[in-house]
Amino acid sequence: MIQNTGSKLIIVMGHTAYGAVNSAYAGVKSGHITHLLEKIQPAIQKVKNIKDETDESFIHSVIIENEKHVLKEILKKSKDIRELLRSKKIEMIGSIYDVNTGQVDFF
Repeated sequence: MIQNTGSKLIIVMGHTAYGAVNSAYAGVKSGHITHLLEKIQPAIQKVKNIKDETDESFIHSVIIENEKHVLKEILKKSKDIRELLRSKKIEMIGSIYDVNTGQVDFF
């Protein structure tokens, strides 16, 4: 239980090693990973609605959107985390780790 850890901050971190996002975008079907790649599809579809797929920042935008989706899923699936956030006992933020520069951007 998160209540017993003493943690005050949950950081959900994605990264710029685009393998999974590229595979999801390409529609790869490969055993157990297929289910995980399908979870990225909502982010791909949302970004397709606002950005041209040939835009060089398209995949990066999908990564950010996927992190936002993961944050929402955590809230949806964890009553404990929802309650701790509501009562301001913890905070939760998203972030992206750039594997080339080592920089972490928070949102």
